[in-house]
Formats: sequence, structure tokens, C-alpha cells
Amino acid sequence: MGAMPRKVAEEERTPSPSAPPGLPSGRPLGDEIRRRVAHDVRASLNTIAGWTEIARQENTDDAMRGRAVDTILRHVRQASRRLDDAMDLWRIELGALPMHPVPVHVPAIVRAAVAQVDADARQLRPSWRLTFDSEERYALADRLRLQQALAALLAHAAMHVPPGGVVTIRIEMRDSYLAIHIDDGGPTMSTEVALLVFGAAHEPDSAITPGRRFDAGLVLARELLAIQHGSLLPASDGTSGMEVRLPGLADAPAAALEPDEVSVPSRVQLRGIRVLVVDDERDAREALEGILHFHGAIVHSAASVADALRVIEGETLDVLLADIAMPGRDGYDLIRTIRTKKNPLPAAAVTAFTGDEDRARALEAGFQVHLGKPMQPERLLSTVLRLANREQI
Repeated sequence: MGAMPRKVAEEERTPSPSAPPGLPSGRPLGDEIRRRVAHDVRASLNTIAGWTEIARQENTDDAMRGRAVDTILRHVRQASRRLDDAMDLWRIELGALPMHPVPVHVPAIVRAAVAQVDADARQLRPSWRLTFDSEERYALADRLRLQQALAALLAHAAMHVPPGGVVTIRIEMRDSYLAIHIDDGGPTMSTEVALLVFGAAHEPDSAITPGRRFDAGLVLARELLAIQHGSLLPASDGTSGMEVRLPGLADAPAAALEPDEVSVPSRVQLRGIRVLVVDDERDAREALEGILHFHGAIVHSAASVADALRVIEGETLDVLLADIAMPGRDGYDLIRTIRTKKNPLPAAAVTAFTGDEDRARALEAGFQVHLGKPMQPERLLSTVLRLANREQI
């Protein structure tokens, strides 16, 4: 990433991309974040490899095999989140992360972020205590990016809450801004980590006992909030808590956006839906086939654009799921060819190209939906159902 990610608020900006005092070897902040993200991803891959080996053993019982599957899935999500964090920080640094501030209902977004973290942290099983001074609390923010920032902060809290402890989330209006206070009751940050997360403007007491380790998700949250004219600050009471500040709205807007409900289709709901899966990578293709088959869909598959077009000519289909990056003709060529023939087949791009620009390009080419890899099975199944029913995405 190189230089430190761009800040919007001038008072939050550091004077140079050099590391704050106490950073190991004087590395620039961007390099340190990149190094630690790489460490976390490698650590997750090591855990995945270890538990995969356990699951493969013939003498592994069902309980241990189930634990292996849960652990592997959790670390896949963690590695994916770390890579997304690094990419979004890079986009923020370039000024290339689009924002669409609108009036949003903050309590609903907080609950959605809690539900998201709960789904990813089942083994940790954190308890949550939500306290709002009023249910009618609104702010001017980008709905998706605010939920992303809050989910990053809550995931960090879930990892550090003591056994049997509770993560407390408190919302209150203060003058012209809305405050969201998050406290997990865990260890406080070391000076080094606090400097990385909050910057030199909020340097803590050097006597703080080293506690939790660095989490790049906190820096991403800080930057996502900053470009929405918000901020992330350490708790003023000396605890391990953090405080989010957002431009608050004193009056309820006529229409505030809330997070979308994600429906989880059952096996019966997908029964009879005819899906074509296109991916040149056999493992990826067969994984999608297996998930869809299990939930009752009728699945056809193709390893290339040419094969896919032959299937489309010869079969009646309800939904197309297509990879983008394929040798020779790619997913963009496929969907453009389909649309040139005036075929309205509902289609989703299923791709590891997950940036906002990639999503815009996929939609412009003719896909109705852009799904980033790795994807949650619930999102995949919900998308197939909605496309097959011709519902608005």
C-alpha cells in the first residue's frame, strides 16, 4: 500500500507517511499494515491446512470432523475479510472508493452489523448489550460502508471480549454528532497499536500495559468513517472502548435507508430452478454445482464460453452463474453475446474481482448481479431464488 491512507478531515491527517514513534524498524504505516495483513492471511491458511488434514483422516470422528469444517469456514471468512480490508484501504488511499451519503437509520445498521459478526464468530459466541438513548437516531452516511466499518469494529470486539463477557454498544446524540460507543471489556491497547489505529493525535499514555494486537480492520473502519466526515476515537474514560462519531440528524428524515433483509432459501424453494454454472476451474465449478444440487436446483455446467453457449442454445434455463476470468473468451464476452441475441436470461457474475469498479463493469456488460468470491452460501442461494423469480435485485 505504501503511503498512509488518505484522510478527509484535516485535523486527523498525519504530517507524513512515516511511521508513528514506536513502530518497529521505522516502517511506513502502509507497509506495516500490509505486513500484518499478510501475516493474518498466512496464519488463517495454516489453520485451514491443519484442520483439512484432520478432517481427511479415517479415524476422525463426526464431532471432530464437524469442528474441522466450522473452523475452516471461519478462517476462510477471516482471510477473505483481511484481503478485502487491504484492497479497500488501497482504494481509499487512491481516492477511488465511492461513497453515497444518505440519511440512514443507525440502530438498524448497528443490529445488521451485529448479525453479520454473529454469523462469522459462532465459535466465539459473544454476548451483546445494545443501549440506545432513542430508537429514532439517524445520521448522514453511506449505508453499506457504515455497516462495513461497524462490522469491522464489532468483529474486533468479539475477538477480545473476556470469556463470559459482554460487548456493550451504546448510541447517543451529542450536540451535532451521533456517538456510538463500543466496549468489549478486554485488555487495553498497547501504545504501538493505539498509534497505528488512532494516529499520533490520540497518543495514549506510554504506561499502558501491552494488550491486544494490531487489527487492520480497525484502520479500515477509521478510514471508512473519515471519508464520511466521521471519526474513530479511543474511549475518553481510559477503558478498552472505542467511540464512533457521525454527522447526526436532529430530525427523522422522510425516508431513511435500512439494511436489506437477506432471505435464506430452503431446499424446497430452489426445487426445479434450472441453473447454468460457468467456470473454467473445476473445483470452483463443482462446489457451486454441489451447493445448488443440495438445495434442489437442476444444474447444468460449462467450463468455457463456447460450452456455455451450446448449453444455452439447447436447454431451457432460469439463471446463469458465470465466472469472469476465464482463458480465451471471458465472462464479459459471454454475457454480451447472450444480450446481443436478445436473450433475457437472468445472470449473476461470480468472480474474485470484487472492487466497485468490477461490479460496475459487470452490471454494464449485462449481468443483473455481481457476487464476489468467496461468497456466503446464503447470499448465493438468495440471489438464485430472486433471479429465477424475476424479482428486483
